[in-house]
Amino acid sequence: MREVSIILLFSILTLFVNAQHYIGVNLGGLATYQSDNIDNTTSRFGSGGEIGAIYQLKKNKFLFQTGLGRNYSTSILGVDSMLISSNMIDVEGISFMHKSVVYNRVDRANMAELSIPLMLGFNASFFYTLLGVKFVYPLMVTTRQTALLTTYGDYNGMFY
Repeated sequence: MREVSIILLFSILTLFVNAQHYIGVNLGGLATYQSDNIDNTTSRFGSGGEIGAIYQLKKNKFLFQTGLGRNYSTSILGVDSMLISSNMIDVEGISFMHKSVVYNRVDRANMAELSIPLMLGFNASFFYTLLGVKFVYPLMVTTRQTALLTTYGDYNGMFY
């Protein structure tokens, strides 16, 4: 068993010694889309970007790539207008309907993430392809909602 371990270790070391090593910078852009199945909402496209450092090992036509990157993206969700109403009594004891209309509501989420890709690939003469996984750790998420609000009192058709 010890001999197998030594042979495996030397095989791995030989792979690293005879391989080409590259270190680089990764810049990228992305489009985001927050999908949902909630009534009265509209998803909109957002955007984002990534910057990071990559390490690539090339042995003949085979590639291994990993690195460390930072993503920042925004997703946007629009909410249709809504009417909220309730029966109330004013200070003079008169019954009225209090109505609030919320419209042009936009929910915006900003996300910052740390990403670590692990990719394996194949290099042809003038192009290459990579396939793998990317581990993403959320660093920060902030949300911001904006809307317009109108409120009024309805005294049997007379608005105040």
